[in-house]
Amino acid sequence: MNLEISGKHVELGDALKGHIQDKLEKAVSKYFGDVVDSQVIVSKDNHDFRVNIDIHVGQNIFVRAEETADDAHAATDKAVHIIEKNLRRYKKKLKAHHGKHDAGLEQRALQYVLSGAVWSGDEAEEEAEPTIIAETVSSIPMLSVSNAVMRMDLENLPVYLFKNEKSGDINAVYTRKDGNIGWVNPGSKSS
Repeated sequence: MNLEISGKHVELGDALKGHIQDKLEKAVSKYFGDVVDSQVIVSKDNHDFRVNIDIHVGQNIFVRAEETADDAHAATDKAVHIIEKNLRRYKKKLKAHHGKHDAGLEQRALQYVLSGAVWSGDEAEEEAEPTIIAETVSSIPMLSVSNAVMRMDLENLPVYLFKNEKSGDINAVYTRKDGNIGWVNPGSKSS
């Protein structure tokens, strides 16, 4: 597994790097032997440590976890536990999807700055709205609703955009405030 471990405003010692590598490789190798790559970022957030883990399992399939604790080792353990739980929960679906994935059915979502704040020197004007930026170029995969919910859960996202494999329409699933999953389906095109 290609593993990149970095610290943000934190010096990482060899012991912590070794702990992260051992825990993550042990957890992931139970379910996937051929992980593309993974990245771990440890940062200091006030008095707590935050650990972000991103694992690229296969073609456009990512597993993400973010946890905080007063100790970097504890935050790592909590984040790895979430990764392991999600891989265990979705292993069967991920393995089935991995073999039949057709990248030709995906649409590309391009990177755009959608709106911007008005800047004067180094400071933004007080009434300026925040800049909205698409951080990465991503694909809009052709999925069933249940697979879209699985991907949203694996990537630890509040909303997931996908192309519905039954209708071909762009749909979205999201986590509602009450904890349930919402599904936005524009329906069939009317003429």
